[in-house]
Amino acid sequence: MSAVIIRNLIPSVERCPVLTRVRAYLGDQGICSRVEHQWVDRDGIPINLSDLVTGSTDSLTETSTGTSTEDFPGSCVVRIHNAVDLSNTTQKLWEIDCSVISIEDGLVQFDLIQEIVDEPDLYELNFGLRDEDDTVIYLNNGLLSIERSLFASDAATRRDFKGPPTIQSIRMHIQDSSASENLQLADIEFSVHQILDAVRKPIMRWEEILPPVNIRFTPRNFPWRLAYMDAIVGHLFMTAAHGYRRKSFPYAAGGVSINDQEREREYMAEGRRRLEEFDQFIANQKMSKNLRRVYGNYGSSYPG
Repeated sequence: MSAVIIRNLIPSVERCPVLTRVRAYLGDQGICSRVEHQWVDRDGIPINLSDLVTGSTDSLTETSTGTSTEDFPGSCVVRIHNAVDLSNTTQKLWEIDCSVISIEDGLVQFDLIQEIVDEPDLYELNFGLRDEDDTVIYLNNGLLSIERSLFASDAATRRDFKGPPTIQSIRMHIQDSSASENLQLADIEFSVHQILDAVRKPIMRWEEILPPVNIRFTPRNFPWRLAYMDAIVGHLFMTAAHGYRRKSFPYAAGGVSINDQEREREYMAEGRRRLEEFDQFIANQKMSKNLRRVYGNYGSSYPG
């Protein structure tokens, strides 16, 4: 069975790649998929795996297409869990062995298990590189979003149609689908990495906003879809505001004063408005749930 290869989506700013962001991968629910990961250092530069595993340079053999992976003494494994599951008691943790594809380029691949492919959700990836003694010596992180579709292998999963908002639906919500929609930027404004990071934050807000309730959500089962979408956009706008604050630099040219990066105020105001509305919505929902628990219906044991 052939599998779709899911590769890291490298973001760019002003046409320059940003290599230091957390690796992001996008897959589709129900599609047999294989994730390809490239090992990098903290600066985002690809790593030669033989430089990390002690003694591997002495045991590797050269072939016409490069270094053979058959004699590589190390190994790689990936651990996967829900990116925002704060309940702890229901947390699932999967561990999958990776195949080394290229030692020099630090490329490894692993097949997603059916249980993950069938569950549209946001997952955290933790890659561990082991030496010949099976000791973990290096780590990489990533985010994997399985976007919902109608092609899950399980019929019940197809019907529930849960999962976080798709990247495309979020972009449609803020008119950021292509460069042609941002004439001044001539590029999309938010990368997939920024959007996936924003998808996690409304769930965290649910946990932190008072009053407390004994109800836990993940991006998969958060029930209020439109409020969720608005909160994601609010966090994106706050992220953009921080960026414009750093880039704001007024200057004069030809007698004209220019500061085309002075947009912090508008983005900050809109981001705060959306998040304040979300916080109030969540507080109301929590109070409603607490009141239902206090004033619930209790049946009588007496006939009547």
